[in-house]
Amino acid sequence: MSRLILRAGILLLLCAGWSLMPAAGIAQGEKLQFAVGTEPTFISGDYGTGSNIDITYLPVILEYRPTDRLRLTGEFPWIRQTSSEFTSAGGMFQHVQGGSFQAMNTESGPGDILLRGEYNLLPETGARPALFFSGDVKVPTADESRGLGTGEWDTGLAVEVGKTIQGAYLYGRLGYTFLGEPDGLNLDDPIRFEGGIGREILPQLYLNAFLAGSSAVDSSFKDPLSVGLNGNLRLRDDLSLTGLLEIGLSDGSPDYGLGIGFLQQF
Repeated sequence: MSRLILRAGILLLLCAGWSLMPAAGIAQGEKLQFAVGTEPTFISGDYGTGSNIDITYLPVILEYRPTDRLRLTGEFPWIRQTSSEFTSAGGMFQHVQGGSFQAMNTESGPGDILLRGEYNLLPETGARPALFFSGDVKVPTADESRGLGTGEWDTGLAVEVGKTIQGAYLYGRLGYTFLGEPDGLNLDDPIRFEGGIGREILPQLYLNAFLAGSSAVDSSFKDPLSVGLNGNLRLRDDLSLTGLLEIGLSDGSPDYGLGIGFLQQF
């Protein structure tokens, strides 16, 4: 945990220094199509087991917006975890039993690559809410023998409805993930949901509070459920600082998650 705090502090200093530099080549009103960033996240909890389990997630995030209505994202993570009873299934860390995972205290290495696409089917106009459709693919690049992934491809679909009311954006999202079939594991396809409210607190600061959960991939454990707050602080037109605080509400969720990162657009 102390190392994560140190790295986050260094990241903040680098972002602060970078934000003082002018954004080169950006004309007023110019649309920025590409972005690169990261959000190192530390997740900790006992998940009802009585033993604390820590996960450090360090992603490189690439984003491309070819149009105002389409966003494509790739996430390339490095992970470190202290339990072989967890694996990345459907893009989420899930508590599982069985499988061919080796017993270990700590393992680290490349995680599963996540590819996502989101399209705004119906832009928000007047009384009509916005409607989004998204799809994602988990590429099995993590080592399943070390508990860092299932070694299988997963795919997911989701729909989101959102509406701006008196300056606040309210949304609800519902999704379903089709999991692969790893040897030795009998996993259930999870239903995922999220609802929240976001608002611009200051001209440079946007905060979003949310409730999120899913059905468990292993029926032996509780369904994950958590509340959280994420934020975006715009340091300049092309550079933002991002943050996450998440608190678990069930034994299927971590006790807490903390993340801080940045997104550079160009």
